[in-house]
Amino acid sequence: MADAEASFDLLRRMQDRRAAIQRRIAHARDRAAATADAFSAALLSARSIANQTVSNRGIPPPRLVL
Repeated sequence: MADAEASFDLLRRMQDRRAAIQRRIAHARDRAAATADAFSAALLSARSIANQTVSNRGIPPPRLVL
């Protein structure tokens, strides 16, 4: 009987640990996605400001080649 209880306790602890790890992974993914979105927005804003500055000087902006 003690072996069954110990096995059940181990299983429960493993399930709890797995759930905690999955929560950490999900949180890290959400944070990475938010960071990537913020970086993209900042980059777009910087390009827009640079293009506006260049156009105010009468110089055509460089073409973006991907």
